[in-house]
Amino acid sequence: MKKIIKIILVSLFIIGLSINFANAQISNWSDISGTVIIQKNYAEVNGSPYFFDKWVNGNVVFANGKAIKDIELKYDQVKDELLFAGKNNEEYYFNDPIKEFTLVGEKNNVAFVFLFRNGFPDIKYLTVKSYYEVVTDGEIKLLKKNIKSISETKEYNSATTVKSINDNFSYYLANSTGITQLKKDDMKVLATALNEQKSSLILEYAKKNKLSPKKEEDLIKVITFYYSIK
Repeated sequence: MKKIIKIILVSLFIIGLSINFANAQISNWSDISGTVIIQKNYAEVNGSPYFFDKWVNGNVVFANGKAIKDIELKYDQVKDELLFAGKNNEEYYFNDPIKEFTLVGEKNNVAFVFLFRNGFPDIKYLTVKSYYEVVTDGEIKLLKKNIKSISETKEYNSATTVKSINDNFSYYLANSTGITQLKKDDMKVLATALNEQKSSLILEYAKKNKLSPKKEEDLIKVITFYYSIK
């Protein structure tokens, strides 16, 4: 049981949390260096490029260790950039590199803190600068990445171009050996990434409990089980 407790689920961050969304203010604007967004790139686009459409409260930790709390944020998942609300409701990009940030929103009608972090090893088209949602934190990290993109289509015999936002979700496992992209149709990838020697036990547990590699909650159950046999 002690080993199971080591896994820290992001959902636990909401315990005892009480944050006023509407009244969140930045105490000292001189603490933030940003560049105002001049051009709007998402006009007449179906779908949202953001994690949350509206401004939400959150915290930011910069690469230099400085932290800012209770600031209004938006996470642009097309550009993989974090924005903050400046004076006169202007939108700004942060100038200083960010290590991690949190966004406070709702999940299943309950207040929830979503944690995002970068600094993980390069993998395919993702770099150390890419932000991942941290689903489970600790020695073993389950990460989620939604790479949003914009596609353009034309209806038959129409000159009008329709732009739409597309979602592309993937899960990753990060531990002391590196980072592995998980497969939506093969639990073996997760089992091997956790521990190749104990992968058969992990797969047996997943099969017995009818766990799917497509479901986030099932991935968490498998990781939790691994802690129990580690």
